[in-house]
Amino acid sequence: MAKNILFFLCFLLHFSSVKAQSWVLVMDLEEAAKLTETRFPEDKQKQFDAELKLIIAVRETENTKFVTDWYHKNLPNLELKYGKKGAEMASFYSALAPHFAENGNFDLAFSLINESLAILNEHKTTQEGQILNRVGLVYYYYANLEKAFFYYEKSVGKIRETYGENDERLAQAYSMLGEAYNSVQNGDLGLINTLKALEIIEKTNPKAEGIYYYYNAVGVSYRLKKDYANAELYLKKGAKLGLFYSWISLARIYRAQGKLPEAHLALDSCYQLMGYNEPLNFKTLKKATAFSSVLTTRNDIFKDEYLKTNDLQFLVKSEAVLYENNQLALYNIESFHQDFNKKTAYAQVIKYNNQAIDRCYELYEKAQEKQYVEKLLYYSEVNKSLLLLETVLTNKKLQIADIPYEIVQKEAFLKEKITKLEKSVFENTADNDAKRDLFESREIYNQVKDSVAFFCKDYYKNDYAIAKTDLKTLQKMLDENTSFVEYSLTKDFLYTIVVNQNQFEIKRAKMDFPLADLVGKLTQKLTKIDENKYAEDAAELCKTSFELYNKLLLPVADLLKPKLVIVPNGILDYLPFEMLLTMPAIAPERFHIHDFLLKKHSIAYQYSANLWRELSKENTQKASKSLLAVAPFFDKTSWFSDSLNTLADVSRVSFSALPFSGEEVFRIAKTMKCKVLIGSEANKETLKATMGDYRFLHFATHGKANTEKGEFSYLAFKNSENASKIDLLYVKEIYNISLKAEMVVLSACETGIGEAQKGEGLISLARAFTYSGAQSVLTTLWTVNDEKTKDIMIYFYENLKKNQTKDEALQRAKLKYLEKNKNTKAHPYYWASFKFLGNSKIVVN
Repeated sequence: MAKNILFFLCFLLHFSSVKAQSWVLVMDLEEAAKLTETRFPEDKQKQFDAELKLIIAVRETENTKFVTDWYHKNLPNLELKYGKKGAEMASFYSALAPHFAENGNFDLAFSLINESLAILNEHKTTQEGQILNRVGLVYYYYANLEKAFFYYEKSVGKIRETYGENDERLAQAYSMLGEAYNSVQNGDLGLINTLKALEIIEKTNPKAEGIYYYYNAVGVSYRLKKDYANAELYLKKGAKLGLFYSWISLARIYRAQGKLPEAHLALDSCYQLMGYNEPLNFKTLKKATAFSSVLTTRNDIFKDEYLKTNDLQFLVKSEAVLYENNQLALYNIESFHQDFNKKTAYAQVIKYNNQAIDRCYELYEKAQEKQYVEKLLYYSEVNKSLLLLETVLTNKKLQIADIPYEIVQKEAFLKEKITKLEKSVFENTADNDAKRDLFESREIYNQVKDSVAFFCKDYYKNDYAIAKTDLKTLQKMLDENTSFVEYSLTKDFLYTIVVNQNQFEIKRAKMDFPLADLVGKLTQKLTKIDENKYAEDAAELCKTSFELYNKLLLPVADLLKPKLVIVPNGILDYLPFEMLLTMPAIAPERFHIHDFLLKKHSIAYQYSANLWRELSKENTQKASKSLLAVAPFFDKTSWFSDSLNTLADVSRVSFSALPFSGEEVFRIAKTMKCKVLIGSEANKETLKATMGDYRFLHFATHGKANTEKGEFSYLAFKNSENASKIDLLYVKEIYNISLKAEMVVLSACETGIGEAQKGEGLISLARAFTYSGAQSVLTTLWTVNDEKTKDIMIYFYENLKKNQTKDEALQRAKLKYLEKNKNTKAHPYYWASFKFLGNSKIVVN
């Protein structure tokens, strides 16, 4: 123990001098680059070499703010000097990209490597191997190991071809390839490549500043092979030279050997090295995104200590570290302004929160302290639509901010431009110039957002803690007839949280049943009717429906009030709870007599309790008009569009007339105060310009979900000038529209499904309208029948006119449909697709 402490103190002295040297090196290289340009004005190669060394030194300072500021200040001058399409810029962009990737700024990192690869397609350069190596490193940090391997292997081949077998650049490529193998737990191939790299570097440059990376890579390879003696030997070399990754690996070795005090000591070294001087103070951290792995290892050690001693204090410490990891992840999310980076960081939050949920339940069972119920609810809530919540809160800030008109206009223009360019990339119509334009426009937009933040107080402030809905607050949101039901799925358990005005209950069930398979089987039988297997499918559907009810709701059935507020999770986002059977079906084909949950409860679905609270608040800005109902495909003849064959996701899609959509909107207009647009009057551009003026929006049109790229799910409209042409309104475009709507009704196919994103749920059209300001959305889970949809929508608005809440109005519309339709026509395919999300209160004037 004393020996390790002495080793640590010696290391600190060494490390502080190494870091000081890195700053001096940057200043020296800046002077050298200026001197080279002055002395050799015509020698671009000498200038390039000097500037590339400078960029690498800037990156190796590992100071994110310094690197970012340097990038924004100096890259424009380099682009001017070498030309934006110059081969030199591919090296410069790729040299900086790994720094941004390592620190979680993947939006910028991918922009830089994509630009580098585009330049490589046009220019030959001896730097190609190194550029490919850095591209691989960005994918490695992003955890896309398939692409990392692809670029690393190309890099090894290209560098060997260009520089031969004994070159420092080849050593680096081998080492990174070895680390990638280590990441997939292949210690054998990891060791072959990392030893080869270390052999080359010790032969060519044994005093290389970054040699600790080589020691660390070899040490990790030995650790994976459980050769702990050799692993410790090499990792200590890396740790002595200042690499915190080596300390983490040392801690993991000691843990594997049961040396838990030594493991804690190694992590203490990490804390000191990375600047974590006091709990929850992340501002001093040198590598905030990487520190998570340190906390994760600490949690693992505490868990081992609990299993070894059965002492509850270690379980308490484990949960405390998981909370630190949760707060660190939220801190990292706050530091990013781009959604792409936030989503990447958010995936890490969920992983740690799931462990924390399990830990809190164990502590609640053993300690019987209410605080752990509160914490479990907190972790469960943070796992649900956090980024959507952030957007809703930010939009509310912007509504009351005094931002100069020219900045607002510039931001709107850039958002629209970026969306169009991204659309052209998605549709494969963008050339290299368009891709470069997208790269530059994003950079300008980030600067404009900083200008917005200057005028909007707390624009980038972390609102997650402010928005926390605790148990007491949640109970105040409920009336005596309403139950709140939230689900959380962890690796091994299903949690059902039920909250009523004066009681709560948490049920935990082991995930020893195939939940995903059951939901998949059910939705498969729901989404279409096969006349040839009708009886067989009906029996299977009823059996699965009852089985899911038994797993999901029967354990808490005695707690449930007539009105349910349900927050699903994961695969449950696809499930229409209303059609779950509370009793076995005696005659499966006679759907109108079944004991559907619909007959006992109205249901309002929510993204989270936090978001429900925000959406339930009254809009600060009122819409000036009442209801707009549109039916762009109301036509007397069926027709098909051939104008979409260039689009990968909508090729060969037919946009037939929706004859019943006309009756739908006109009957709604008869019931409510309503403006109706049909055919080409209901065109995309008109709607984008005017939908922000309405309290209620009703779209009776075609919709299509994109399950791979949710932001390119769409609603379809006729073109205002050419009736044979289709205009698609994508999710990404809806993000740019500001709404004041109390409700949006998406009477179209597949508007509630899309790309499944961990934590955020389904990136769908429904989510897009919530993102843009709608307090509630009525949406669909699959392709719906035009005629039956018309009936349900008419019943729905008739109920709203009677001042029923939105969830009740939808429940009674479906019940009325079942009264009027028997047997086959009562199949849930026709009515269960409709799902209500958000604030259920309504005032009809």
